[in-house]
Amino acid sequence: DIVIGLGWGELRFYSSGHCSMPVACNGRGICNVASRKCTCLQGFANDDCSACGTGYYREAPGVAIACRACAGDGNRTCSGRGACWDDVVARTNLELTATARQIAIGNGSCTCSESVFGGVDSLGRTTCASGECPPGSEEVPDLDSGSNRCKTCAAGTYRDQHMQSC
Repeated sequence: DIVIGLGWGELRFYSSGHCSMPVACNGRGICNVASRKCTCLQGFANDDCSACGTGYYREAPGVAIACRACAGDGNRTCSGRGACWDDVVARTNLELTATARQIAIGNGSCTCSESVFGGVDSLGRTTCASGECPPGSEEVPDLDSGSNRCKTCAAGTYRDQHMQSC
């Protein structure tokens, strides 16, 4: 058995009688010969690695799948301050027909968790990387959404524009 990198993030798995597809895991994952299951590379999802995963989106319909990371600060999707319109989210859009949802793609832009967060990257996608909570509030993680939000300072404490927390 051998795995060969072909460039552009594509891998080919050659095996003696295992993984029946011409290109195992669609060239975007590693096929476990014993279980015959794919372990997808970062950014890819599905049993056969044929779709973009959470936090990634397909750039255009009808072209070979190349999953691009959603906007953010380089370390965190949406800079930890919002939610990305990725392929996974696009497929939950109930305004689309069931068929259209199956092929829907995201645009990689973010919906920021607070109106004071914003910013746009070189591709025109909202990043949520700029802005800060107003005086009298602080930026804190929201465990329910996974995104940071502005929280009013507790009574008797404050935050001005030069402080990070109350």
